[in-house]
Amino acid sequence: MICPNCNTTYDEGYTLCLECGAKLVNEKELEDPNKQKYLKRIAELESEIEHLKYDIIKKDEYIELLKKDLQKDYEKFKSMRRDIKSLNEKLEKISKDNEELNYKLLKYEQD
Repeated sequence: MICPNCNTTYDEGYTLCLECGAKLVNEKELEDPNKQKYLKRIAELESEIEHLKYDIIKKDEYIELLKKDLQKDYEKFKSMRRDIKSLNEKLEKISKDNEELNYKLLKYEQD
């Protein structure tokens, strides 16, 4: 068996090249130069496909990580919005209390 892509030879039983991942062919198939070019191109394309599959898997994993990070950021954002709402409510209460105290102080000063 031989790799049509990198010409590495293997014993019977192997189906894929350990060097480049191409499908191995019988050495007799490489005797015809046209067939050799054809098989080499197939091996190159298969190798490219495997690399693209790997890239897609890595990109999918990266997208999943980004989704998780985005979800965490969104949860933080919701928490911050709740905190801001709570602080605004407290500020509003303090403002009302301040108005009441000013009114009482003014009334006290008038008496």
